Amino acid sequence: MAGIIFVIAGVTLICVDIYYAIKKKLWGTFMFFGALLLVVGIIFALFPEAVRNVLLVIIGIWVVLTGIFQIIATIKFRKRFPQYVMNIINGALMVIIGVVFIFRPELSAKFLTYLISACLIVIGCWELFNAFRFKKVIKEALKADDIEDAEVEE
Repeated sequence: MAGIIFVIAGVTLICVDIYYAIKKKLWGTFMFFGALLLVVGIIFALFPEAVRNVLLVIIGIWVVLTGIFQIIATIKFRKRFPQYVMNIINGALMVIIGVVFIFRPELSAKFLTYLISACLIVIGCWELFNAFRFKKVIKEALKADDIEDAEVEE
């Protein structure tokens, strides 16, 4: 789907650039970005799994580097971190997750799907909880405002 959107956006930018070229106005930038989007869109459309895997490997590299940096920084400044052990554990977990992303991107895609769905379920439950809680708070506030208004009128 993203590939088709990129292709449409690329063709649109190229058409806009051609229009500006005919009107003898500044052009070139739209042509460049249009061609870039067109190529990226075609790649996304033709090779969606490969693109997904490459993106997950890039994310994996970023997570590994972030985990390593966190471990090094925590060890270097451990006297300033009262819970430095937790930071080291967190950094190590980041390295492990990043390595999984790099070497098993298909597993990582499933993991991310389940992680996002779990987060959405938790957020949904929390929002429902807040809705009931806020309903009660609003009723109490309105009731208190009625009492205050009655006192002011007397």
